[in-house]
Amino acid sequence: MISGIKENLKLGSSLLRYGFQMKTNIILLVLFTVIGIVEDFGSKGDYMMGLYFLAIVSMYISQFLNGVCMSAMAQSSPYKHEILVEIPTIFHALISGGFFVLVVVLRFLYSSMGDLSILAIAGPVMFSVMSIMISCYNLLIYRFPVVGYAFLAVIIMVLMFGGTFNVPADMPEAQHGYLSLPIFSSLTTSIVAGIVILILDVALFYGLSVVLYKKSLSRAIFKRAIASAKK
Repeated sequence: MISGIKENLKLGSSLLRYGFQMKTNIILLVLFTVIGIVEDFGSKGDYMMGLYFLAIVSMYISQFLNGVCMSAMAQSSPYKHEILVEIPTIFHALISGGFFVLVVVLRFLYSSMGDLSILAIAGPVMFSVMSIMISCYNLLIYRFPVVGYAFLAVIIMVLMFGGTFNVPADMPEAQHGYLSLPIFSSLTTSIVAGIVILILDVALFYGLSVVLYKKSLSRAIFKRAIASAKK
C-alpha cells in the first residue's frame, strides 16, 4: 500500500509540470498560502478568511491533473484512474492534513500569548468544514459547471452570513450560535472534531472522484480558461 502511494506521488509529481497554466497556478498556490498564514497569524485566529485561503490550496493539484486529462492521449491512458482519482486524493489528504497541523500549531502558539477567542478555538473544525465544501466544489465544477458555480455561491453565502468571519470579544456566549456547540468548548474538542471531519473530507473526496470518474470533463471550462489566458 505504501509503495503504491509512493508510486502515485511520483507519477503525480511528474505530471504536474504539464498542467494548464502551471506557473500561474503555482504563483497563486504560494500566494494563497502566504495570505492564509498572514491573515490567521495577524488576527490570532479571530478572522476565518485565513483558513479559507489555506483550504483552497489543495484544489490546485486537482486542477493541474484535470488539465492534463483533457488530452485524448490521457483520456485513453491506463493511468487515467490514478490521475483523476487516486493521485488527487493522496495530494488532497497530504496538503489538507499538513495545513490542519499548521492551524493546530498556530492555535497553541496563540494560547501561549493569551486566552483564545471562540473563533480561534473553532479554527480546526472550521478549516475541515471549509475543506469539505471546497472539495465538493472542485470535483463538481469540471463536470457540472452550473452545479459547481451554484455550490460556490453556497460557500460564499456561508462565509458571508454564517458568522464565521468575526465574533466581537464582548458578545455574550448565548449569542455565539453554532459556535456555542460542545465541540467548540475547548481547543482539544475542536481538534478532535476537526480530525474526524477531515477524515470524512478525504473519504468524500475519494468517493465523489470514483462516482464522477467516468463523467467527461467539461471542455467549456478549459476553453474559457484558455481564452482568458490569451487576453
